[in-house]
Amino acid sequence: MRQMTPLKAWPALGGFDVSIGSCRLAEVTRFGLLSLAWPHDAEPEFRQALADASGIDLPPCGTIAADPGGDVRLLRMTVDHAYMLFESGAVERTHSIFSSLAQSIYVTELADALTVLRLQGDQTTDVLARICMLDLSGTSLTTGCVARTRFEHISVVVVHEAPSRFLLMCGRSYARSFQHDLEDRMSSVAALAH
Repeated sequence: MRQMTPLKAWPALGGFDVSIGSCRLAEVTRFGLLSLAWPHDAEPEFRQALADASGIDLPPCGTIAADPGGDVRLLRMTVDHAYMLFESGAVERTHSIFSSLAQSIYVTELADALTVLRLQGDQTTDVLARICMLDLSGTSLTTGCVARTRFEHISVVVVHEAPSRFLLMCGRSYARSFQHDLEDRMSSVAALAH
């Protein structure tokens, strides 16, 4: 049986949290993150293993699904790849789910590789529209959807968690640049509001 050595990621931005105008940008500091990949012909087995390990049904590509408690979410990126995000009290479950799923698919622990930020507020879509190529009008990336895109030179996973609330994940080495770009757009949108 493959074993996982639990990683303890230090916040790349030191727990950064700022409000500018009607938007708030905060680093998610306590999370677990797994990258899951499976062969195309093994999807039925993966569906069963996922349900057994986490209580999550495999959602369609580009959408998210949560466990019954809502603390563990599966972000389905493509036909054979997903991220599993653990927040708050569910972080301790990362190890047991990793061990269960590693029996049948390819699993990589990524909590120390990515930075996760949450952007929320009344003008969130205005902020993102200034940096993001996704259609945020509400018809494409609706609540419960996930997509990978570029924010200038940075590859970012965007999760539309709720109206006016997005989770943004980027490579840890880009964290400061990403923070700066978002703060700059937040300031620009706030200045236009006055």
